[in-house]
Amino acid sequence: MTKSLIIVGGGGQCKVILDCLRTGVYDQIFIEDPFVNSSTLYGITVIKKAEVLDSKNLEFVVAIGDNYLRSKIVSELETRFPEITFATII
Repeated sequence: MTKSLIIVGGGGQCKVILDCLRTGVYDQIFIEDPFVNSSTLYGITVIKKAEVLDSKNLEFVVAIGDNYLRSKIVSELETRFPEITFATII
């Protein structure tokens, strides 16, 4: 079974999370950010919101520094994916 991770947000916190993830836990890693105008960021494939359709075997981490915006995005994700799983990155 393939285990995938979507990092929501492509800023500085995303880079820190990617540094922590170089352990091989995930088979696929994507960055979801509607403001990134390229197909890759930090060597990771960038996807748009509309491309994320199936949340099976998928974990999310929200890499947004602003507390209010992060909370809003988490609520939106919980609405889009009622059975969402958030990853723990240490």
